[in-house]
Amino acid sequence: MTRDIGVAVFDDINNFALFNPAITAVAQPIKEIGLRVTKILLEELQDNHIIDSQNILLKTKLIIRDSSVRLPV
Repeated sequence: MTRDIGVAVFDDINNFALFNPAITAVAQPIKEIGLRVTKILLEELQDNHIIDSQNILLKTKLIIRDSSVRLPV
């Protein structure tokens, strides 16, 4: 078994901690994403036009678990 690679995913779920090795994940603010998308869609429907593209930066959290920890040789 090689130890030269690590695994990290987006959208953390509690079950990732149960894997062996536990999976490293970037937890995204799902509720905030949903609220922002809903607001943008409602604005588009009310104004009856397409809103220009937007860049929205939200905070994430890196949850480091065993799947990406460097192991001793």
